[in-house]
Amino acid sequence: MKFSFQTNYSLKQRLDESKRILDKYPDKIPIIVETNDKELPTLLKTKYLAPKDLTFGQFLYVIRGKLNLPPEKALFMFVNNTIPSTSELIETVYDKQKDKDNFLYISVNSENTFG
Repeated sequence: MKFSFQTNYSLKQRLDESKRILDKYPDKIPIIVETNDKELPTLLKTKYLAPKDLTFGQFLYVIRGKLNLPPEKALFMFVNNTIPSTSELIETVYDKQKDKDNFLYISVNSENTFG
């Protein structure tokens, strides 16, 4: 999946931005989150800074809160077409899956679970 953040900014711009963020906040992970589902509301912001010790499940909870989803909607977050374990630390996912521009790209999708 091609993220709009990647198409709107050149690789050099993204590298400069990630370097600036990582220099200023060495204990945070720069993340780009975009919804890939027409049924989901669009996120007001797509750039996030997550603490390195945050679990993927906790980050999912934060994003779910920003989308104001009803309880019957399941939310799935994909990194490079895989779903990381909710107990995995964001830092671990970042180290394995970060893009060449040093951002972690997460795609969000939903599914009705009841009914």
